[in-house]
Amino acid sequence: MGTVLLTVMDATGWCIARLPPAIGQISSRMLAFFLERIGPGRASFSASLAACFPDRDLDWQTHTHRAHLQCRLRGIFELIDSLWADPARVTGRVHIVGWPQLVALQRRGVPVILLAGHFIGLPLAVRALAERVPLRVVARMFRHRLFQQLLARLGHRTGGGLIDGADGRAIRRSLMRGETILILADYGMSGASQSAASHAVSRLAHRSGAVVLPLHYHRHGRAHQLCVGTPLPLAGLTAEALQSLYTAWIQESPAEYLWPRGP
Repeated sequence: MGTVLLTVMDATGWCIARLPPAIGQISSRMLAFFLERIGPGRASFSASLAACFPDRDLDWQTHTHRAHLQCRLRGIFELIDSLWADPARVTGRVHIVGWPQLVALQRRGVPVILLAGHFIGLPLAVRALAERVPLRVVARMFRHRLFQQLLARLGHRTGGGLIDGADGRAIRRSLMRGETILILADYGMSGASQSAASHAVSRLAHRSGAVVLPLHYHRHGRAHQLCVGTPLPLAGLTAEALQSLYTAWIQESPAEYLWPRGP
């Protein structure tokens, strides 16, 4: 049964990735309109937005909720493109800034930590970046075979493979070999989780000599943009500094963040 499901999933993804992108746009809008009428999750979403942006009114929250629904549904089609579409289709949809510095660092054998947030369109942008430079994605491994296959495909598409997020030794070994890894960190929460995440990134960078680069994603209409930022100072990799960085990203595109959370 599992093999049949994977085969169907693979065939479906291959077919959808060859449909015109406009079909995904129209489908996501229609489904978002339907879900907006039903209103699932509106209360919890609005509460999170109100906590993150206390200065915004209810109309803004309603508009952002609708935009967030559309982004999530459109993100499904973009995820399919990131896993099954041809390279030309992916790279043609994403504008990447700052990637030549990654090439220069990799040629010198300098390990790099790319620090990104959970933005909905990030998988497509990462696939486009991986068409230019190989990188390893640090991800939590799922027990279900279906999700494992999706992650395996993602690793194949990035050219560098996957690392289990729970395997600290594998992450360190990758950096010591001078490789580039992508870490998704969620700084939408406060408390011990922030300190633990920033401490882990700081410790990895100090022990391996890695350069830490912020990976900022945002969308302009239908166009995606991924910006590889300038190196973050190792002494400044504190929970407060990274929280400030992520807060600025989320405030710029609140509907694009996968799970908005209050302070």
